[in-house]
Amino acid sequence: MFVAFITAATFLIFFLFKYNYTKCLWAYMGFSGLLIFGVLGAAIGYELIQALGVPLDILTYTFCVYNFSIVGVLAVFFWPSPLAMRQAYLIAIAAIVAFYFTRIPEWTTWTLLVAMALYDMYAVLTPGGPLRVLVELAETEDPGLQHRAVVAMQCMCEVAGAVGDAARRASVLPGVVPTRSPALGGARPSPRG
Repeated sequence: MFVAFITAATFLIFFLFKYNYTKCLWAYMGFSGLLIFGVLGAAIGYELIQALGVPLDILTYTFCVYNFSIVGVLAVFFWPSPLAMRQAYLIAIAAIVAFYFTRIPEWTTWTLLVAMALYDMYAVLTPGGPLRVLVELAETEDPGLQHRAVVAMQCMCEVAGAVGDAARRASVLPGVVPTRSPALGGARPSPRG
């Protein structure tokens, strides 16, 4: 189901790009980043605050999450931000997504990684693959748009690589054994002891 969703999203992105709805593409990317920072990141931050026992009211926490999310989306997708700032937010995206990958069973994670690798090979390497056609279309339509698309793809590849690295590191941490989390239904690292 996950691969089917990614396939549908890829074709949607292709058609939006083909018919020159680039503002919709940037809005989609910004909205996705906002969800990662504002929802998933906020949930991780809340768990961390509870675990550390930090006294913090909800208004201050909401204000901090709002600022972190907005600046993150602007820095990654819309601002000509400093490279170090963009990379820091990309690492944050990778860490947030990888954290949620550690909460699902290991066999599910590996199945998703293999399925996504197979889909990526199809999408990029086959003559009718949507990503290959998208790059070819960008070359013929608008070289400036092609450059922006390549930058966006590089950002996405950096995030995907960092997610893979983080997930791999999380699965081999010494002294950590995955346990089931009844609240979330997934595996959660817990210290051996």
